[in-house]
Amino acid sequence: MLERLPDEPFILFAGDITTDKGVGVLLEAHSRMPTRVPLVIAGRPVEPELLPAREGVINLGLLPHDALLAAWRRCAIGVVPSIWPDPFPTVALEAMAAGAAVVVSRIGGLPEAVIDGDSGLLVTPGDAGALADALERLIADPALRERLGAGARARVEAFSAPAVVPRYEAAYERARETRRAALTPEAGQRS
Repeated sequence: MLERLPDEPFILFAGDITTDKGVGVLLEAHSRMPTRVPLVIAGRPVEPELLPAREGVINLGLLPHDALLAAWRRCAIGVVPSIWPDPFPTVALEAMAAGAAVVVSRIGGLPEAVIDGDSGLLVTPGDAGALADALERLIADPALRERLGAGARARVEAFSAPAVVPRYEAAYERARETRRAALTPEAGQRS
């Protein structure tokens, strides 16, 4: 399937083909871009009617995980145009870990993962014009893509197990201490 990836810079979307993942918004944004750049879509066709055959759009369907990671490494831009507040979209982190410059919606957990102008670009959810402008900006500026890709790789480290596990352990220990304090006899006398 990866042989179908374009040789020139391309935009990659990965995820379920659904309205809430912003596929319709992405297709509209892509059609508004003055620069003709291929859009590659990889994912499960939950709403296949969102993906009519169109020039410049390559539908790869569902990819094995290792193939998807390879596609992230080859793309110029990763895009996560969600219109629903996905609490923790791992697809954005996968793109970032591969060093892709990303454009994501400012909704749900995406603004926590992507720092605007540092590790990617944030756009208003559902705004095809803003999405088209951000994609066009990155296609036109390879140096910016490179800088954001490097920032994305650095940012994703904040979500790695060595960074996250100690925070969970500390929160768990604080909860245990709070519970212990509530169960001590002195706590009952203060009530």
